[in-house]
Amino acid sequence: MILRVLIGIIIGFSIAMLVTGRHEGDKPKRSLRFLIGKEYIHVHHWIYCSIILIVLFLSEIFNPWIYGLLIGATLQGFTYRDWHYVFYRKSEYKKIYSKFK
Repeated sequence: MILRVLIGIIIGFSIAMLVTGRHEGDKPKRSLRFLIGKEYIHVHHWIYCSIILIVLFLSEIFNPWIYGLLIGATLQGFTYRDWHYVFYRKSEYKKIYSKFK
């Protein structure tokens, strides 16, 4: 079982590397961002993968492959230097992401 989780983590991390942007701010059209007034709410993939993990755990649903994939994708999300930018003003977008290029 642990081996399946570990393999799932590697696969989940790798898939996230292929699907997400190469650097912070890359492919903003594919980002899950909501504009509310003048503020963006950026729901990074590490956030929704973590939420899914918590829901599965609380529902007592355990599949080592799924857990591994979600943990891997979550970990990959923390490799970006903008992982903590969840709420920011629309006017600050270019300023924030210009420092990552």
